[in-house]
Amino acid sequence: MVKRLRDLNDEIKALEIAMNKAATAEEKADIQRRLDQLQEQQSDLLTEVDNLKEKAKDQVTDEQKQAIESVRNHVKKSKDNLENKELGNAHAAGKR
Repeated sequence: MVKRLRDLNDEIKALEIAMNKAATAEEKADIQRRLDQLQEQQSDLLTEVDNLKEKAKDQVTDEQKQAIESVRNHVKKSKDNLENKELGNAHAAGKR
């Protein structure tokens, strides 16, 4: 899950750069479609983290619970920022 979060985060950063360089409305629309797909992937990842958290609640240490919650918080913040078109903040939230 952490690797998927990193991969999503890397893609957000790449799309942020591409959006800043996009010269036409068509390029920007294409990048926005890709960002929308990333947002869906973040939602899926958030669901997976929630499922893991529920399944593991009685089987993991407090430290592991904190790690799961930390990943969840990063995914949620990044997703929220992406929804608000705040790409730099989305990248920063996913990176923490």
